[in-house]
This record gives sequence, C-alpha cells and structure tokens, in this order.
Amino acid sequence: MTVMFCSVLCIYAKSIKVDPKRMSLPRCRNVLGQELLELVEAHPGGLPVINVVKELRLSAMETVELVNQSQQLEKKLLQSQCLSCPLFESHFEQEQKRRRLSEELRKLQHQLSEESLASMPDYRSHVLALEKLGYVEPSGTLTLKGRVARSLSSHEVMLTELLLQESLLTLGAAEVAGLFSCFVYEHRCKDEVVIPLSMKAAVEKFVEVACKIGHVQRESGFDEPAQQFVEQFSFGLCNVVYHWARGMHFAHIMELTEVQEGIIVRCIQRLDELLKDVKTAAGIVGNPELRTKMEEASRLIRRDIVFAASLYLQ
Repeated sequence: MTVMFCSVLCIYAKSIKVDPKRMSLPRCRNVLGQELLELVEAHPGGLPVINVVKELRLSAMETVELVNQSQQLEKKLLQSQCLSCPLFESHFEQEQKRRRLSEELRKLQHQLSEESLASMPDYRSHVLALEKLGYVEPSGTLTLKGRVARSLSSHEVMLTELLLQESLLTLGAAEVAGLFSCFVYEHRCKDEVVIPLSMKAAVEKFVEVACKIGHVQRESGFDEPAQQFVEQFSFGLCNVVYHWARGMHFAHIMELTEVQEGIIVRCIQRLDELLKDVKTAAGIVGNPELRTKMEEASRLIRRDIVFAASLYLQ
C-alpha cells in the first residue's frame, strides 16, 4: 500500500506488528483491535511521537525550520478555545467552505482582470470584431449598439443587428415569432425547410446580416468560418411557430412537421423568454413600436397546451 507524504500527520514511537496476509481473518482483526485499544489506554495523554529530525536524520536548515514551525503550530492549535466549542465541526465546515469560495473568487477575478484578458487571443479577436461592428469605441467605451447587446442574454450581436434594421418593422407579430424561432431551435433539418411567403424576404435579410457578422468575425481572427456562423441558425420551426402564433390548433400544427411534440413545446417556451429579452432591448433602442411588437408576439404564442403547467414543466 502506498501512502502519500501529505497524508501523514505524525509518526508514533510505539508500533504493533501486523501480518498483512492474516488481516483478512476476523480473529486476527479482533486481536489487532484489542492491542490498539490497550496501547491507547496505556497512554491517556496521547501516544508519544518520534523526533522527526533525529530519527529521519534531517540536516537541511530549511527542512528543520519547517518541522519546528509545524510543531509550534500544532501546540498553538491544541491550546485553541475553539476545540471546546460544541459546534466546532459545523463551524469548521463553514470556514472551509468560505475559504474555498474565497479562493475560487480570487481565481475568477484574476481571469476577468484586464491583464489576464488582454493576453488571450480570443479576447483580442472579440474586441476587434466588436469595434468593426460598432459596439465599442477604440477607447473601449460602449456605443448604443453595445448597450443594447449588453441587455441581451444570448445571440447578443445578431439580435442587436436585427433590432436596428427597419426590416423588422415591416413584419407582423406572428412573422416576428416565426423568424426568431431560429434562435431557439438547434436541430438541423433533413427535409426542405418551409418558409411562409410573408416571411421569405425577412429570412433572406436575416441570412444577409448573419453573413456580414460571420465575415467580420473571420477577418478579426476568429477560427470559425463565416458560413458556420450562419448555419447555427435553423429555420426548421419557422413555419410551425408562425402558424401557432396565428392561432392554429396544436393537433394541426403536428401535421406540418415531423419534429417531436416535446421539442416544439420547449422551443416555444424558450422563444417566449427570448421575446421578453428583446422587448427590453427594444426599449433601450428607443423604439416603442418594436417593443410593442415583441410584446404582441409573446402574447400570441403563450396559449393552450404549450403553457399548460400540468403537462409541460418549464
């Protein structure tokens, strides 16, 4: 058996001979237990420990000093009043947890420090892309686009670009819901995607904006190809969500697609959360019409079986 040095607290001057081959026998284990008990009872003040410096023949001054410090700390610890506290174990666990969290906080703060971030290639690429797209000034100051993006919790850049495009204003609330479904539906479609006629122009504009962002990111040093950024958005539920927002019954909705019922429900629930986020961002843009449209889109999809808590838990 190998014992790590850090696992050894001390070495006692007393020892008991043990035959490892016989330790599997219950009788031998009982005898060993009895011998240990007698040894402990014979030394009520604690078993004597060896002189580490002498027995191990330690000669390095630094090592000897560390041993002395360890012994002094042990004496100080044994004299501490906290050992007599009836809640010592729970208090000790709380202190351990506090120290562990404090260390994790210190590491995170270092990772988020300017010095740490500035040394990361990915960080520099992101900053350069945000500058090119107009989200931050060269001085690091946030622009209006930057403040809008900061208010969003996912797909910040793509959503901000769409919010500042006039094309959204030409769409109805149902079309907006259908278009934004691509942010929450992550599955790739094997069959040809059906796009409602009233949304084709908006989808084409969406892809155009995504291509622009993808190319800027690539030029800024991103490893991700521009087309890969575009392909992350799937319009596989666009037709389904559009018709759901227009009031179609769920049973008829299931006839439009082969996507599983549970996936559709969860995507519409996530879409509602996204629309609430975008509504807040539209307020920062200062566009009350767009804010109202997001609110209306959210209202249209929040109905019937999709939001029945007894059937589907969010």
